Amino acid sequence: MPKISRRLRKRELSGGKCAKRMSRPGQDMTVHQTSPLARVRSRPETTRMLRGFVRSLQEKPVSEGLYALYSLLGIPEGRVPFPAQHRILHSIQRHLEYHAFWYVERYFLSESVQNGWTCPEALELHKLFQFLNRHRRAPQAESSGPAVSDIQGWRDSISAIRHAAVHRLAQDRQSLLRMTRAAIGFVQCMSSSSHTKSLRRLRKYLRVALPRPSRRSVVPRRQARFQSCRVENGLGHSSHPSITLPEPLQGILHLVENDFSHEVRQFLEKEFE
Repeated sequence: MPKISRRLRKRELSGGKCAKRMSRPGQDMTVHQTSPLARVRSRPETTRMLRGFVRSLQEKPVSEGLYALYSLLGIPEGRVPFPAQHRILHSIQRHLEYHAFWYVERYFLSESVQNGWTCPEALELHKLFQFLNRHRRAPQAESSGPAVSDIQGWRDSISAIRHAAVHRLAQDRQSLLRMTRAAIGFVQCMSSSSHTKSLRRLRKYLRVALPRPSRRSVVPRRQARFQSCRVENGLGHSSHPSITLPEPLQGILHLVENDFSHEVRQFLEKEFE
């Protein structure tokens, strides 16, 4: 993970300095006795393991390092950094709006103009299904076009994508893959399979890039030892790791998630923009 190696090294060293500061001779530790953060920083063994783990991350691709970090910290399986998942949903939504606009412009031109749909951004997906429901019996401009009833069958799945993108609802690996699969079916139903290439490449990319719970950790031995130290320090599994993690670990997690989100953004910009 060359892009973040220097920053991770700085985080690692800062964690070590914190540990040294907390254990200076004569320092009053009474205030920190009930603080998990203070206990972790004061343990040399934990600091050494943290340094070793940081070095192992630097040698791995971003996605592998992210999964190893999640597994190490006991973060729920299937988690996807929010900036990454938001960009994924936003790209899928825009792609669906484009094909929906192409469909109504081709088969319901006069009706779509009356609705003010002069560009893909003007057409909201939930309004598309309301429109199709009102015009399900109207003759299409081309009799060979896809049946309205077939497109309506995707209403629930596509509405869920739009709802998650607009309201920024958190998703995991499984739900993102499920939504991408639904988007592929919807576009194929409206046009043809030749128009689903970008979505298929996205799904293939996500299957590889998103942290996979079933994958073996890249640092199994060090992970087991470090997790035992977390338990000893009162840092067990938590659904809100940012609340309980020591500051050095929070910084490392933030850096790795940011690099992963940046990698996802680069893929989306290349594929959809």
